[in-house]
Amino acid sequence: MESIEYRLSEVRKRVSAACARAGRRPAEVEIVAVSKGVGPDAVTEAAGAGLRLFGESRVREASSKMRMCPGNLEWHLVGHLQTNKAKDAARMFAAVHSADSVRVLEALDSGRDVTGLALGVYIQVNVSGESAKYGCPEDEIESLLKAAKAL
Repeated sequence: MESIEYRLSEVRKRVSAACARAGRRPAEVEIVAVSKGVGPDAVTEAAGAGLRLFGESRVREASSKMRMCPGNLEWHLVGHLQTNKAKDAARMFAAVHSADSVRVLEALDSGRDVTGLALGVYIQVNVSGESAKYGCPEDEIESLLKAAKAL
C-alpha cells in the first residue's frame, strides 16, 4: 500500500497540472482531505505529511476523532447536515460545505453565536433535480442566498 505522503505528492502534482491548464497558481488551491472512515492515526500521519484541512461527513464521528488528533488542524463538515445537528456543527467546524436550507443556515448562525468566530458556509445545490439527492433546488438558490445575507 502506498504511503499517505506519496499519495499526497501525487495529488499535488495533479493539482499543479490542473492549475497550469487553468492559469491559476497552485498556492490558491486548498486540499481538504476527507477523513471519513479512517482513524485518528491516519489523520495524524496525513498531518505529518503536511495536510491541515480535514473533512468529515458526520458530526458525531468527527467529535470523537477531533479530540484524538493534533490540535493544529482545521476541520470542515462535508456531508449532509441535519438541522438538529447544525448548532453542534457550527461550534465544532471551521466550515460547513453542505448548507441547503434556511433552517440549516439559521441553526448554524445561532450555534456560531456562542463561539464568536466566523464560520465558512458553502451552499450545496442539487443540480440533478433528483429528490433522493441532497442540496438546495436550483430554483431556490436566490432566496437561500438572500436569507444567508440577512444572518
